[in-house]
Amino acid sequence: MAFSCYSPNWFIGYDVVFEFLFAIISFILAFFSYKLYKLTNQREVKLFGISFFLISISYVVQSVFNFLVYSKSKELICNAMKVSQMSFFDFTGMYLHMLLMVTGLVVLLYMTLRVTNNKVIWVLLTIVLVSMVISINPYSTFYLMSTICLAYVSIYYIANFIKHRQLLTLLVATAFLFLLFGSI
Repeated sequence: MAFSCYSPNWFIGYDVVFEFLFAIISFILAFFSYKLYKLTNQREVKLFGISFFLISISYVVQSVFNFLVYSKSKELICNAMKVSQMSFFDFTGMYLHMLLMVTGLVVLLYMTLRVTNNKVIWVLLTIVLVSMVISINPYSTFYLMSTICLAYVSIYYIANFIKHRQLLTLLVATAFLFLLFGSI
């Protein structure tokens, strides 16, 4: 299944840049979470860092594979070979992106639920990943699962803002709301 059609023609190339930018931003969040974890040794901060590190890798993968798809589409080689390579890059890149992204979101959800039983994260990951793998339309399933995870995470951070009424909690809640709207 090819996924390239989900990016409008006028956006080709720009999406690679934005994906790479999102990867950098996610990595910065993961890096600072790691530094904070080293100082505080808090489990939630560690999980937050892991989730954003996975999200960062997912954006790097998507950016690299989209770049490969676009670069192969411009090469003057046999059309059958070009389509075959583009489909492989597109398929591989999109699936790796979806698997890494949804894994990062599940870790984030696990952290916000404040569950201490590690078996819960494996159950959540199994349900989400198996749903995507056996789905007729894994792309739609990915967005559905991402939206569900982001909805719960957004609700958690909105409640956190209402409880603490601080600017930082408002910014975090707003960021997750934007991610949720982007997923929808």
